[in-house]
Amino acid sequence: MSGKKRFADIGSGGGCPVIPLAIALPDLQFYATEARTLRHKFLTETKQTLQLENLEVIGKRFETSGLKGLDFVSSRAVSTFENDWKLASKALKRGGYFLTLKSLPSISHLTGKPDIKIKEYSLPNEEQRYALAYRRQP
Repeated sequence: MSGKKRFADIGSGGGCPVIPLAIALPDLQFYATEARTLRHKFLTETKQTLQLENLEVIGKRFETSGLKGLDFVSSRAVSTFENDWKLASKALKRGGYFLTLKSLPSISHLTGKPDIKIKEYSLPNEEQRYALAYRRQP
């Protein structure tokens, strides 16, 4: 595994975005952290069915997973940007990235902050606006 970029997902739930990313990016090592038993079981079975050798499913909360020195950490629907950043920043290596998908209104207060980048998007047939927000570990 040496030399592989390492990507962890906080509270992986049903596997989005970690499973599609593990399929699309086989040269990266992925970690799905999920403490809830049924979701952990689903992620494990999906990993086995899809033969995703680059995905490790961890049956713990992210903050107790022991993951450190990560290149990327993502979250989708865990908490606020600020709370998720606090968790992610402890596990990221210097220069690593935290990425999160949120509704645009929930992160509108972050607009204009120089260390946080926001890319807006919308989905077909939905009025709600969304954003990919990311921040680099200094």
